Parts: sequence; C-alpha cells; structure tokens
Amino acid sequence: MPTNAPCPSPPRRRTSPTAVALATLAAFALAVTPARARELHWAALEVDALLESDGTLAISETQRMVFTGDWNGGERSFRIFGGQELSLRRIVRLDPATGEEIELRRGDLDEVDRWDWTSGQVVRWRSRRPEDPPFHRTQLDYRLDYRLTGALQPAGERRFRLDHDFAFADRAGPIERVVVRLRLRPGWELPPGQATTFEATNLPPGEGFVVRLELAYTGEVLPARATPPRLPPWAPGSAVALLLAGVATFAARLVRRERALGRFGGGRTTPIDRAWLEANVLTLRPEVVGAAWDRQVGSAEVAALLARLTGEGKLASRVETRGAWIFKRENLHLELRAARESFTDYERPLIDGLFGAEDHTDTESLRRRYRGTGFDPAAKIRGGLESRLKRIRGFEADSPRPDWKPTAALIAGGLLLLGVAFLLHAPSRGAIGATVPTLLFPWLLLGLVPALVGQGRIGGLAGPLIVIGFMMALLAAVVGFIGWMPGASWLHLAGTLLFALGLARATFNLIATRESAASLARRRELARARDHFARQLARPAPDLEDRWFPYLLAFGLAPQVDRWFRRFGDAASGGAGVGSRGSSGGGGGGGWSGGGGAFGGAGASASFAAAATTMSAGVAKPGSSGGGGGGGSSGGGGGGGW
Repeated sequence: MPTNAPCPSPPRRRTSPTAVALATLAAFALAVTPARARELHWAALEVDALLESDGTLAISETQRMVFTGDWNGGERSFRIFGGQELSLRRIVRLDPATGEEIELRRGDLDEVDRWDWTSGQVVRWRSRRPEDPPFHRTQLDYRLDYRLTGALQPAGERRFRLDHDFAFADRAGPIERVVVRLRLRPGWELPPGQATTFEATNLPPGEGFVVRLELAYTGEVLPARATPPRLPPWAPGSAVALLLAGVATFAARLVRRERALGRFGGGRTTPIDRAWLEANVLTLRPEVVGAAWDRQVGSAEVAALLARLTGEGKLASRVETRGAWIFKRENLHLELRAARESFTDYERPLIDGLFGAEDHTDTESLRRRYRGTGFDPAAKIRGGLESRLKRIRGFEADSPRPDWKPTAALIAGGLLLLGVAFLLHAPSRGAIGATVPTLLFPWLLLGLVPALVGQGRIGGLAGPLIVIGFMMALLAAVVGFIGWMPGASWLHLAGTLLFALGLARATFNLIATRESAASLARRRELARARDHFARQLARPAPDLEDRWFPYLLAFGLAPQVDRWFRRFGDAASGGAGVGSRGSSGGGGGGGWSGGGGAFGGAGASASFAAAATTMSAGVAKPGSSGGGGGGGSSGGGGGGGW
C-alpha cells in the first residue's frame, strides 16, 4: 500500500450519557486546576559570564520564570566548594513591557521585591503577597549578578580548566532554553576555534548545563583568584610527620610506664601443684578470686558465689532441663536452707534479690518477676566484692593515673583553633564543621574500645595495639587530607593536628593500666591458675576436686566444665570420681565427678555450671525503640519557588 494513501477512518463509537457527564467533569476540573495547582518552569535561562584578569568569574544570570499557583517568589541555591567564595551583588526584576530594571532590596521577605539569604547558600526573593491572587502562567524575569572566585582548576603551568555548571539541576521544572555567553579579559586565551557561546533546549529537571574549557593565561601576573587557595605543598606532610612523632612519643612513654610496673614481665617461676593452689588461690573465696583475676564483677562471680553457698549447704539446687538441641534451656531451682541473717556482706543483697520474700526461686520465675524492671545480680555483689578485694595482698592500692592535663590542653587547643577558623573562613565552614566528627568516628570505634579492652589486661596487648595503630593511620590520613584540601587554612590544619594529637594521647592514657605492680603480679598468678584448670578440664581424668568447682565457675570456665561432663561424665558418675589424689584443703574427700551432686546436676543429668551462669546473667531492662547529568567541579545548585 503506498505511503501516501489515505488512512481509513476509524469506526465511530456511540457515546453514552455517562461518558458525556464524566468528560464534562474532567473538563471542568482541568479548567479550575491552573488556578490552584503549583507549577513552575523556565522559559529561558540566559547567562553572561566574564572571566576577569585575576580569575574571578563575574556572572549575570537572567531567569525567565513562569509561575502557576500560589507561589511567594523564587529562590536560588548555590553549590560552593572548598576555597571558593561567592558574593551576590544584586537581584533585579525586569519589566517585560519596558525592560526597566527594578532592583530588589535586601530585607524582610514579607514584602514584595525584597530578597534575603535563608541559609548560607540559599537566597530567596518575594514576588507575591499571600493575599494576592495566585499566578496563572505568569512570567517574571529576574537577573542575579554575582561573582565567584576559585572557579577554575589548575591544569599545568599557566594552564587552567573551567568545569562549571551554569544552570541548577536541583529544580522542579524544565528550562525551555539555555544560553551561556562567555567573555574573557585580556590575558586569557582559548584553543583556536573554541566557541564561547553555548546553547541547549528543553533541559529537564535534575540536569545541569556544564561548560568545560581549557584555558591558558599569558598575563604577567598569575591570576590569584582563579583557583581555590591551597596551603604550601610541604604543609600536609609536615603536619602528618608531627602527628606521627607525637604518637611515637606517647607510645614510648606508655612502654616505659608499663614496664616499670612489670606489666610486660613475669614468667612462670614455680610449677603449679596442689600446695601452690592452696597457698595462692584456695585461701580466697571463689567469687573474690574471679573478681581479682579479671578485675570485673559479672555473671561468673555470681555463679561462683551460688556454687559456694550450695556447697556450704546454705542453698539447695536442682536443674530442670527443657527442650532439646538449640531449643534446650536449663531452669535452675534454688531453695533457701539457712536463715537470712547468716548471709553477710555482699551475700545478703543477692539473696534478697533472688528470693524476695520466698524461700524458693528459679530462673524462669526471676524473669517473670523482673520483666518490667530488669535485674542485675552482679550489681548486688559488686560493691562488697570490690571492698573485700582492697583488703587482699597485692590489691590494696592502684598505680597513679596518667596525667590528663596535657591531653585536655591538646583537645581544647584544637577545638579553639577550629572554632576561630570556622568564624574567619565562611566558605570552608562545612569542611571545618565536619573535622571533629570525622576524627571522632574512627577514634570511638578503633581507639576508645580497644584501649578500654587493653586497660584491664595484664599482658598480651598486641591485638589492641594493632587496632589502635590502624586508627592512628586514619587520623594521619585525615590530617594530611585537610592540609591538601583546597581552601584549607593554617588555622584549620593546626586545629586538626592538635585535636588528633589529643585523641592519640587519650588513647595511650586509656590503655595504660590502673593497677600497681603487686596487683599485676597477683593477677598473673591467678591467670596461671586459670590456665592450669583449663588444661585439666581437657583431660578425661583431671587432677581436680569437686570442692574446687566454684573456682572453675569464677574463672569463667563453665563452658569447659559442661564440655567435660558431656565427654567424660558418664565414666565418673558411677564412683567416687576420677583423678582422686587426696585433699590437702579439707572440706571433703578428693576426686572429680564433674562438680558433685550437691550442685543439682553438674555430676548428674544436667549442668549446674550452665544453669547458674544463665541465672547470674540476670534480666535485661525492657528496651525502647523509635520509628520513624553530573554537575561540574563548580557552579550548579538549585532553583525554583517557595
């Protein structure tokens, strides 16, 4: 069929009365919509740009805006990068009939033909009062005259690159026509044949208009305002070197202090046997041993105390196991067998918290009782245990704390310099304001946490120090980046360096031990005892006694006890136990059966160790939860109405 042949007419359809009514309503809705809907687009955006001899880009931007709806007026946001400075000279409204320029005055935005900054980079102007009729396809023309320094990038000796967005991608409506006209002052040269006028049509929302040009400068004096100012090339490296020198000084100071306290010394001197255990471990209560070993009071110490009281007959225990496999849970039942007055010191607060006014308690009833308030058994015994620990050989006194005054001076000095830089260098305020959070974030995760972990150790600081070393490298990278960043000032760099040094010194202060040389020596002895018990629990016939069971819990060896019982418990449950070699401590016969029947299942069908640890963990407090084309290297931003 020939292409110019007439097309057959479509068949005519009957129109129902309902369709006619719907069409009439739709037409009426379309007729009234323009008076109420808010719509904005640009008939044109015309930009005249002049590159001055000193590198300043003087821009005259004419926006021909078409408003529909109850808009108050227009707005323009500017995208300003580090080291750039923008100064808005004036805003004028152009009379469409005569071309007359009506200059808007800066002032109260409640009045028509007034403009003002609403934030550091957003300017607004008013064109309509709230009581005036809404716009209906009303074109209003405005011209913004402003100057921008630092708009170019260095591209070699006396060579520069313009990469500027002369439009504003962040807008709601399209721009029907864009025209950019560029003029150059003497001294600036473009490649032969390079155009200086650029146009586009139908620019959709979200798309800017970037002009990229290579320029050469032939003038005698280099343009001082062409590129963002930078610090000398040696500044970043020097700042990083000072930071690393400070870190090395702080680390050496830490090593000298810790070595003097004996934190890195102390090997095994005498073999561990029963006599050594009796002299160095078993003379203390098991919960005190646990608190002394890791200098913490937690669920292990509570479980050890419950085991001791059970072994002394003041409590009776029974373990009830429910479920299986990953759904297995152990419910520890406790019965009070002694008068409450017989429990002294830190024991009585724990007993009252566990039993309340009753003589029986169990894990599940505790969860129900404290569901709304939470319950921390360790908190009941912490104060009393720590007081008792102070009366034990080696733990009477702590070492002098590191001096925090130099650290505070470094941090305060850094914050002061950053504050002054923030006030004096308005174009760089965003980068300056982000400096402290940028330094604090890696320090909190990779400095504070490993330092606090390492503080309580008696040795073995390699792991925390490796993480801290990585954090120091991040701090050095931030300092170097600030020194290299366009627009950075000496105040900004110096403040960043001092604040980073303060964080580094705080880290080494935190990882330093708070204990005396005697305390560290005693803790090493207890650590040797724990290692000895752990090795014994890996054997089918360990050289242990059931009466030592609370000490194993105090050392946090409940999982190893439960594992031993599951692997070897059947062989030990039929007799007096295994590994029996007599007892030098009294309080019962020798031998190991997995803890003994007195603990309601550690030597029978379930594990007192696991059940007591579960009860000792307490009940957590109820939590709460809340609900709730690319731009150029300069220019751009947003525009629209408000």
